[in-house]
Amino acid sequence: EHDYDALLIPGGRAPEYLRLNPRVIEITRHFAQQQKPVAAVCHGAQILAAAKVLEGVRCSAYPACQPEV
Repeated sequence: EHDYDALLIPGGRAPEYLRLNPRVIEITRHFAQQQKPVAAVCHGAQILAAAKVLEGVRCSAYPACQPEV
């Protein structure tokens, strides 16, 4: 993650499962803590919510992710 400048989290159903992977959460937190650009599409916001990096951040999300975001 140190060699990358930004994080793009794709949508679809994959984030529902990827958010359970501790390494995915660690990588997501790294990008947020380093204030590197992070983009999440569709259900990708579920990973951001699981990593607890959304507090104080304004974002939009797919309607099915509203309870988490």
